[in-house]
Amino acid sequence: MFTDQKQDTGRTDGPHYPDYSQCCKRRVARLLKHRSVSAPAALLLTATLGGVAACWHMAAGQVIYVDDARTQYIQGTPRDSVTRLQADLERGKVHLSFDPKFGYLPAILKALKVSPTSQVVVFSKTSVQKDLISPENPRSIYFNDGTYVGYVPDGKALELCTTDPYLGAVYYTLLQREVPKPKFFRTIDACLECHADKALKHLPRHLMFSTICNSEGAVAEGTQPFDTSDATSLSKRFGGWFVSGSTSGQKHMGNAFATLKGAEVTLDRKVAGDVKNLASLYDTKLMLTPYSDIAALMTMTHQYHVQNQINEVTYRVNSAMAFERLYPRAAPMNGATGHSVSTDKTVKEVCDLLLRVMLFTDEAKIPAPITGTSGFREAFEKAGPFDSKGRSLRQLNLKTRLLKYPFSFLIYSDNFDAIPVPAKRYFYRRLHRVLDGKDHDPAFGRLTADERAAIREILRATKKDFRIFGG
Repeated sequence: MFTDQKQDTGRTDGPHYPDYSQCCKRRVARLLKHRSVSAPAALLLTATLGGVAACWHMAAGQVIYVDDARTQYIQGTPRDSVTRLQADLERGKVHLSFDPKFGYLPAILKALKVSPTSQVVVFSKTSVQKDLISPENPRSIYFNDGTYVGYVPDGKALELCTTDPYLGAVYYTLLQREVPKPKFFRTIDACLECHADKALKHLPRHLMFSTICNSEGAVAEGTQPFDTSDATSLSKRFGGWFVSGSTSGQKHMGNAFATLKGAEVTLDRKVAGDVKNLASLYDTKLMLTPYSDIAALMTMTHQYHVQNQINEVTYRVNSAMAFERLYPRAAPMNGATGHSVSTDKTVKEVCDLLLRVMLFTDEAKIPAPITGTSGFREAFEKAGPFDSKGRSLRQLNLKTRLLKYPFSFLIYSDNFDAIPVPAKRYFYRRLHRVLDGKDHDPAFGRLTADERAAIREILRATKKDFRIFGG
């Protein structure tokens, strides 16, 4: 059922990340040995949509794929919360107790600092353990800012996903059997089939699908799951998910099953409204809590989207700089930035998109107030950090939008801090211009003067890099 691949644990000098330039050289050298390719005719270009060290070889009118993001992803050794936990387990610093009912789930949540109030529940068969998942036996997911833990009743393993600062989404399984020292296995093949396919530019990504499912949890015939984000209206979210909480009468796709009438598939939304808890939908004793909090679902949707974009910034800017080092004469240099105009173009493209996502420029408006019931909001907001006025980017709005101050709290995440310096410098400088009212791009027109001032003041008080790179 699982494709388990152990990490390289032979190194003792800390986390290892592949040298992008050297990887390019090795791949190109192999390619040039091919009979049909001559060195003089070779032209290597940065594949701006392909990921880290992604290069193309153009010869005799043919374009041959040399590398893609998956190569660097597989070669890299992760440095994430699960890797650190595994090291603590092996050194005996941490012990995971095994619960008779839930296995390692409670202990894992405690060790990774994931609150049970974050529980969201999905019944669509869109997991590696899909054969076990159904509306009667759904999968629960628990999360914090960078780690996601999946649990299926009677499942053979826990499924974990973490956000590595350099590799992005990294997937693991932990077998649900009691042993002295539990071992996490990094899963690659099984997960990348969906999370890094051609449609996603081979870049490992989080997916927040909305799915039209039948009463068994299978994708309804003639329909396709679709990814969702902050820009998706509430009416199109949460298909294939159970949802608890109040929506003030607004409809969504959660708690609903598809029916087939002739050739037409329809979604029964009669119960897709306010459900305080999920006791009427399945046996909630199967999970740690009886909730699938709508506030948690909306927060997780935002996180997935932003984390994917941060990951793309890291991959594509590193790729551009790797090519720049290999072929310094391939493009003119910009004396102001110290990088090629090609690299500068990539930095601008990916960082402008990241800024839009983090400032919620395309966020779909919430027509009426939304209220969760699990205690997620209280636990989430409590984490801060706060400025001297008690304000935080983690404060939720849930009346007309997700956040009270419309700028993503993921600016505090490890993977944001790990984006390459040229990208970080560009991002912060443009962010300053936007918040100071000097950037007149219509995309940021929704921000009021008070909102810009509040975000600026909160960041000045809580984010050191905002002060360092803002000049």
